[in-house]
Amino acid sequence: MSPKQRQAQLFASSNRRRRFVVGEIEAQCRRRGLWPLIGTDEVGRGPLAGPVVAAAVILRDRARLPGLDDSKLLTEDAREALIPKIERHALAFSVVEGPVELIDEINILQASLWAMKTAVESVWQQLLERRETED
Repeated sequence: MSPKQRQAQLFASSNRRRRFVVGEIEAQCRRRGLWPLIGTDEVGRGPLAGPVVAAAVILRDRARLPGLDDSKLLTEDAREALIPKIERHALAFSVVEGPVELIDEINILQASLWAMKTAVESVWQQLLERRETED
């Protein structure tokens, strides 16, 4: 079974009624040989106007960031305080804005997916460039 198929199987078999536990998915993926992981999330799908913004990050192996959880459960101050910590523990990260014009053209969901995909691709490219400079 390919890594993509194993990843799809992992997420399909997870019980969506359970509360997400930070690190649980990472641990399951690591046990199945799916590592490293690039995490991504978006903001801006709720507002009636403005861009959608997505970020992607790959953290150093076994990085521990107390307080890192669902951003919607955190206060603005707590989210802001995590930014430098995430940046210090990141191997690579990217923030991408899907402009209003793109939302108007392809809809908010597609613009969100585009922004997340673009952010993930940027993180992957950064990792490849880093590997080339280290070799």
